[in-house]
Amino acid sequence: MDVDANRQLRLSIFSCHRTGRRMTLDSAFLIALLAVFLRTSAMVLVSPLFVSTGVPTKVRVFFCAGLALALSPALAGQIPVPHDLYELVTLAAREVAFGLILGFLVQMVMLAAQVAGSFLDLSIGLGLASVLAPSQTLPTSVLARFKFFLALLLFLSLDGHHLLIQAMLAGYRVQPDLVGAGAMQMLLSGLWYMSLIALQIALPVTAVSLVVDATFGIMSRAVPQINILIAGLSGKMLLGIVALSLSLPTLAVGVNRSLESVQSLLRAWMGL
Repeated sequence: MDVDANRQLRLSIFSCHRTGRRMTLDSAFLIALLAVFLRTSAMVLVSPLFVSTGVPTKVRVFFCAGLALALSPALAGQIPVPHDLYELVTLAAREVAFGLILGFLVQMVMLAAQVAGSFLDLSIGLGLASVLAPSQTLPTSVLARFKFFLALLLFLSLDGHHLLIQAMLAGYRVQPDLVGAGAMQMLLSGLWYMSLIALQIALPVTAVSLVVDATFGIMSRAVPQINILIAGLSGKMLLGIVALSLSLPTLAVGVNRSLESVQSLLRAWMGL
């Protein structure tokens, strides 16, 4: 590896000894390849699309490398080539920070569905399953996992992955604030929006659960001989599952609103 007069790094990848010619890979492409790989790797590191679904590490690495190879030719002239080690470390830190922010935004979309599912577990009486799951080392929520995988399918069907790639490319045309008040405000606003969306997803089934609780409370006063603990738990669970199946469209609406919120937050953050 040698440094030319313009202090740009060039990597010799092939040399022909007979003719004395040397093929070099331009430093702009190398820096673009490194930048996209770091940004994609940081996003994949915290993104539930890869972490929570059990994707093997080798598949994640190949995905990051393939995406970097696909996007680097178009970005070779947009990323400034660092001239010293300090600029290279600064560039790497910015790429990692940007990727972590994108992955955290995807995490919030899935978190809205998972929080709603965990709350519904407690509402309709499925919270006991989190204690009686011997295959899990940590307490697991039945409806949280169910809502997560449904939200994941909806995220992909609504082209949420395309939104991430577009945000990655737009991040090279502009230089958003990564550690200041702008990034912090965007993340806090995202948490607020996702909390509201989680409540909206869980609201229909929660309302049915409250009505069932009130009904069985009145029945226990009117007919004390009925074992409300047994009858109420099974009836509440049955009606809750029926209400859950009827309220599935609210999950699609919630994921769609989550993507719209993420898109608006990214535009405001990047100034687009």
